[in-house]
Amino acid sequence: MTLEVILEGFFAPAILFFVLGMLTVFVKSDLEIPPAMGTAMILFLLAAIGLEGGGGAIKALMVEPGLLGVILITALFAILCGSFFAFATAHMLKKIAKFKTADAWACGGHYGAVSAATLAVGVGIASAAQEAAPGELIFVGWM
Repeated sequence: MTLEVILEGFFAPAILFFVLGMLTVFVKSDLEIPPAMGTAMILFLLAAIGLEGGGGAIKALMVEPGLLGVILITALFAILCGSFFAFATAHMLKKIAKFKTADAWACGGHYGAVSAATLAVGVGIASAAQEAAPGELIFVGWM
């Protein structure tokens, strides 16, 4: 991977929005996204990931039907990892850091979730490198 590809990854929209969010906190801006708009963005991201992941899985199965086992194992692994991280994080935050139950589970759920932004950046970097993103990346991101 060349420096040019890495720099292109840093200028991906997901990374730039992350930096914008950090900047708004740093300058103590009162920027606020309306709840309805936030919900719409979440639904759009989930639909995009689901369609991309599901479409990628079906395309892979059409080319090589023997991949069904790999896809199912990958899906099970993603579910187990996400569940483990959510439960472990919530438990540690509640017991060690003395978080309230709701706060501990909210944080745990975020740590257990596969990040849509991480998926978008990974696919963006693969595209910038003129490489196809591995199907597993898309599928696990969909889970």
